[in-house]
Amino acid sequence: YYLNEQLKAIQKELGSSEDGKSEFDELEDKINKGNLTKDAKEKANSELKKLKKLAGKNTKFLGQVSDKELKKLYASAKAVIFPQIEDFGLVPLEAQGQGTPVIAFNKGGAKETVLNNQTGILFNHQTPKSLIKAIKKFELGDHQITLRKCQQNTLKFTQDRFINKFRDKVDKLWQKHKSQLRQ
Repeated sequence: YYLNEQLKAIQKELGSSEDGKSEFDELEDKINKGNLTKDAKEKANSELKKLKKLAGKNTKFLGQVSDKELKKLYASAKAVIFPQIEDFGLVPLEAQGQGTPVIAFNKGGAKETVLNNQTGILFNHQTPKSLIKAIKKFELGDHQITLRKCQQNTLKFTQDRFINKFRDKVDKLWQKHKSQLRQ
């Protein structure tokens, strides 16, 4: 897996379009749809080779997988490494839903969706050293992470729970507003 700095360097090298997709993303879309020119196929293969070289032999590039296959991949993983900042942290929740712990950068959505030492390990700096330290902590078992805790944590983020909590908050604010009007 790549750290954010490595991803930024790759994205800078590949360039990005206005919608935020890199040239590689756009080429991958075309590959999946089967409508690439010969030059585009060569460019896509060249970029993929660069990424594979950066990643090393212990990283597999699977491309797009079905939801069913993704669940299998999460369930069979020892842990999911999540070194980037994402507003919500959906990937950690998907992994935890399959009982898989997450080693995540302690910012953005992961800060809310990963319980440190309970459903994953959080690290505080986007550096190789910080990530390696978190992985070692995970590997040594210096935590209380269990499959059950991972799965239970996802229940806090269901649609029904969100709707009920949102409705309760609106009701409380409405009651407070009405009581202030009476005064």
